[in-house]
Parts: sequence; C-alpha cells; structure tokens
Amino acid sequence: MKDNTKKDRFGIIEYDQADPLRWDGFVFENRYGFVYYRYEYLRVDQEESTINKSFAVIDHAANTILALCPLFFRIVDEKITDVYCRNGILVKDDLGNNLRSKLANFTITYLNSCLEESGNKTLEAEIPALAILDHDHLRVNPLIHFGFKPGIRYTWITCIRDDPEILMSNFEPSTRADIRKLDQGNEFCFEEILDADKTQKDRFGDLLSLCKETYSRNHASARSDDYYRNIYYNLDEDYRRIFFLRNKEDDKAVAAAVFFIYRNKAHYDIGASITHKVRGTGKLLIYKSFLKLRDSGIDYVEMGGAYPYLPVSNKKRGISDFKKSFGCTMYPMLLGEFMGQV
Repeated sequence: MKDNTKKDRFGIIEYDQADPLRWDGFVFENRYGFVYYRYEYLRVDQEESTINKSFAVIDHAANTILALCPLFFRIVDEKITDVYCRNGILVKDDLGNNLRSKLANFTITYLNSCLEESGNKTLEAEIPALAILDHDHLRVNPLIHFGFKPGIRYTWITCIRDDPEILMSNFEPSTRADIRKLDQGNEFCFEEILDADKTQKDRFGDLLSLCKETYSRNHASARSDDYYRNIYYNLDEDYRRIFFLRNKEDDKAVAAAVFFIYRNKAHYDIGASITHKVRGTGKLLIYKSFLKLRDSGIDYVEMGGAYPYLPVSNKKRGISDFKKSFGCTMYPMLLGEFMGQV
C-alpha cells in the first residue's frame, strides 16, 4: 500500500491505491464487518455520477489498518452536491481507549478536509443493521466517537432458520395465502443465477429491465446501470445471490430479487417485477429465495426500511408493509451526521 500523507503515526490510503486483499482481510477480521465494506462492492456506487473517496486509515507503527470509511462525492452538472459515508466507519476490534481517541481525531481531521474539498458542510452515514445484529452489548452509536451527531431509523429483519412450515407460519395470513395459491399452480419456475451459469445463460438484461420498470412505476430514482452490472458480473455468489421468477410458458422474467450475503446474514437489496403480474408473484419469489438462503446457512434476512408511522396511502408505507409481512421485527439502524469540526 502506498501512503499519501506525512503523518508520523497514521496515514490515509485512498481506495484506488489500496490492496484489495488487505482491504477485504480487514473486513473479515472485524466483528462489525459486512459485505458493504468489501472492496469489490465499493467499486461502483449506486448513484449515476459519483467520485469514490473511500479510504483506509493505517497505523504505520503496527503496519496495520485501523479503520475503513466508504465515502463518495455525488456529482450533479459537474458540481459536487453532497458527500455521504453510506455505511459508516468500520473500526478495528478492541482498540484501547487511547488509540481509539487518537484514531478518531485523525479521522475527523481528514473528514474535515474532504468536506473542505467538496465545498459541503455536512456528510451523512449509517451503519448496516445486520452488522450490529448479534452485538447486544452495543449501547452507544459508535459514529459519535468520530464527530457524528447520532441518529436512528428502523428496518425490518426476519429469522429464516426454522423449517419451511414454521417459517411460513410466521408470515402474515394474506402472504401465506398468496404464496400457497401460486405454489400449487404450475405457472412459474424459480431460478437462481449461479456463477457457473453466467457464461451460458446471461440474465443481466432481465435484471436491468425489471429494475428500471420497477423504479419507473414507483416514481423513484433508479440506480446506475454500472451498479447492477458490478453486482451481476463482479461479485461472486458467496457475497450476492440473484433469483428470478419466470413464466414457464415463455421463460419471461416476471420478478427478480438480489440479496447481499455476509456470514449467516443476508440483505434484500433489490426487488423488482413487471407492472402487470399475477398477485403474489413477488411474495412467492421471496419465499423461495428464503428457502435457498436457509439451506446455505443463512439465519437472518434484512428486508429494508420500516415506516409503520406513515399514512397507509403512502407508497413507502405500502412497501414497508409488504416487507413486514414476512414475519419481520423492527431493528434500529444507527445513523450519523458529520457537520465538520475545526
């Protein structure tokens, strides 16, 4: 790794200068590591136009990484409009208070310089809920130690380790009914895209088309094509799983789901479908995906944002209720806002 600072104790390694194996090794070694910190995942951001400013903080004395920070500048009309640290700061386990304090001060100084470079006054961060799911001892939002004003929002998480009948019994009645009705029919087939299949059966066009149709239908901002391409072609199935529901008659893809995998947990990151479809197709796809994930050792799935406080007529509330229907419980996501410190 090439160091581009003159600090005596600590140094900054920018993403493009980092050794991917060493970067990912740090992710795997630390208890709050998750797939969203992985080098290959960070190669392409969700946004259409960004600058990747992700970095590692190294300790020269110990020749080790102390922290990783996924950081991006968002670009609109060739101007930096905002800065975001999408998944917070991953810090080395079990640092002593003295070293952690010095690391925090160094990182705060560097984040200040990033804000100055961007012309922005704040940056936002959030820590993946699945990264802290097994750590009940965590009582303080760790972002607060790095100059972030702490915040919170909620997400839906479900346990899928039970056998299929018990798993299904935890679903809401209407979800169970829709799944059973479609599963008894002979209209659809379930498909997983494995690494070995990608050269013989390229389904990327189906995934991209379904995502674009879904975002258009929901009046949402689509992610970049390169983001989907990176997921499909560059991340292997140990870290992401892609499933389709297809018409048996004509092999047309009617729904797709993408889950990011890390250890015994999965995050439902992409759910997409055609506009005119049979009721329950998305539910059937997710249930079938759960069974596949369960069989490969996954215990927990995060389904995404929980918004039970919104009006029933709100589109975001409808999506939240759909996710909740799979036997989910609300869990906190720890947020932070860095406002710059002198």
